[in-house]
Amino acid sequence: MSYSLLRNYNDLDFDQVYNIVHDTIELIYPQYYPSDAVAFFHAHHSLKNMQEDLKECRTCVIVNQEEKIIGVGSIKDGEIKRVFVTQEYQNKGHGAAIMRELESIAMSQGYSTVVLDASLGAFKFYKNLGYQWIDASIIQTGNGFL
Repeated sequence: MSYSLLRNYNDLDFDQVYNIVHDTIELIYPQYYPSDAVAFFHAHHSLKNMQEDLKECRTCVIVNQEEKIIGVGSIKDGEIKRVFVTQEYQNKGHGAAIMRELESIAMSQGYSTVVLDASLGAFKFYKNLGYQWIDASIIQTGNGFL
């Protein structure tokens, strides 16, 4: 794995982070979900929702040697949220580096465990990191359930 920096998010990062989230949803999620569910995830990570969440959460980004953001992850109140890595940098340890940082933040805040919601595409990633499946949620998407 080669990256130049794992650092805290700042407001100037928003456009890159927003694009990473939506590009990943567009490229990966259709392999696991029907189109109405993909649309649900795009809406869930709307401009407004992301702007609000990124203000409230502790967020870190990972950048490559060209200072381009290649991954992001957030944590709030012991819940890890919105961990995304661009497709070309997946399966190279970058997501694991983000998770280690978020886990470290949680521990420094007094949490001995963390929780997260995982998409079907990310389930194996979290399992490989030692996370355990506890419960499944059903979300109504308008045209069906997720």
